[in-house]
Amino acid sequence: MTNDKIKELFSAYYENSLDNGLTQTVASRLKEDSNLANEYRSFVVSLESLQLLPKFEVQVPHDLNDLISQKIDRHIWETNRRQPASWLVWARNAAIGAAACLAIVGTYLSYANRSIGEVGAGSWSSGSDHLDFKFIDGNLRVRLAPSSVTTVQFFSEPDNVLFKTVDLNPTQHLDSPLQNKNSSAALFQVSIEGHSNPYLVSIPGSTIKQKEHGTGSLGDFARALSNTYDLPVIVVNPDITKTVDWDFKAGDMLGDASASLAQLNYTVDKRSGDIIYITQQAQ
Repeated sequence: MTNDKIKELFSAYYENSLDNGLTQTVASRLKEDSNLANEYRSFVVSLESLQLLPKFEVQVPHDLNDLISQKIDRHIWETNRRQPASWLVWARNAAIGAAACLAIVGTYLSYANRSIGEVGAGSWSSGSDHLDFKFIDGNLRVRLAPSSVTTVQFFSEPDNVLFKTVDLNPTQHLDSPLQNKNSSAALFQVSIEGHSNPYLVSIPGSTIKQKEHGTGSLGDFARALSNTYDLPVIVVNPDITKTVDWDFKAGDMLGDASASLAQLNYTVDKRSGDIIYITQQAQ
C-alpha cells in the first residue's frame, strides 16, 4: 500500500473506524516509516487543535450575501464605472465568496462549541451506545453520544469501587478524562448501566518497566502491557475467568500481546494512534 493511500486512511484510522486488517496495516506502516508517522502526528495535532476552538458562535446574517451585493452595486453606480469592469466583477465574486466562507466558519464554530467539556450539549455524531476512547496529550478521554437516556459508571479496580457516575440524555455527550497519577499502571472499569459489556481500561503510570512476565487475569495482563510499553490498554467485554501467561521479552508490543493471547479467544490491535485494544472474538 502506497504512502498516499495510507494518508487517505488517516482520518478513519484516527476515528477507529477501519477494520482490523486495515488498522494493523496502517499501524505497521506508521511504525516502519518515521516520515509517515510524523505526518500522522501533524494530522492529529491539527485535528485536535480544532476541537479546542473558543466557545463562541459566529452569528451570520441570513441576508449577508444580498447586503454585500447591494453595497457593491451601489459602489459601481457611485464611481460611475471608473474602475475596470473586470475588477468589479472580480471584487463582487470575491466578496460573495468571502461571505460564504464566513458562513461556513460560523457553522463550524457552532458545531465545535458542542464538543468541549466533560458533559455538553449536542453529540459527536449520530446516537451510539458504544464508548469511544481518545488518547490526547498523554490523557485518555472517554466519550459517548447516547441514543437514549444513559448512565455511565466509573470503577477503580481490582476492588470494583464506584467513584463517578455520569447521567446523559440524547441531547448531550460525554467527554471525560481518565487519569492515573501513580507510578505504575492503574486499572479502571467503565460501563454503561444496563449493558453487559464493560470496558477494562489500563492507564500507564509515571514509571516504565522495560520488560515484565507473569500470570494473572486479563486486567493484570492489561496493566502489565501498560507498564511495559507505556500505552493505555482497553479490554472490550473482558472474561474474568480467563488466565493469561505473559513474557514480554521480544520487545514487540503487538507481537508479545498476541503471543500471550494465542490460546484465548481475543485479538490485539492498535487504534486511534496510541491505544491498545484487546477484543473478544465473536463465537
